[in-house]
Amino acid sequence: MPAVAHTKRAHAARTEKAVQRDVTRLLQSLGYHVSDTSQPRASMVTPGLPDLYAQREPFAAGDPHAPNAFWVEVKSPRGSLRTSQEAWHAAALAAGVRV
Repeated sequence: MPAVAHTKRAHAARTEKAVQRDVTRLLQSLGYHVSDTSQPRASMVTPGLPDLYAQREPFAAGDPHAPNAFWVEVKSPRGSLRTSQEAWHAAALAAGVRV
């Protein structure tokens, strides 16, 4: 089997939790404090709330143009946004909040 086909299949099979773990580690390596707001089942959390909130001290990552705070919606390679997530993101973006 060609390495490319194997890599694509392995990438597509990754779970959302695995992707979220990698995103969290990357953000932490860039100086962000990451809060996990994801819920494994129905809860009292507002529908559509993104999975992660990242924040840092201004200019902590050495890039004055990097945002100091933003929300992150994590999806597996085959995942897609739910209607409640699309609505939350649209409202946040309209208010000037980075998602």
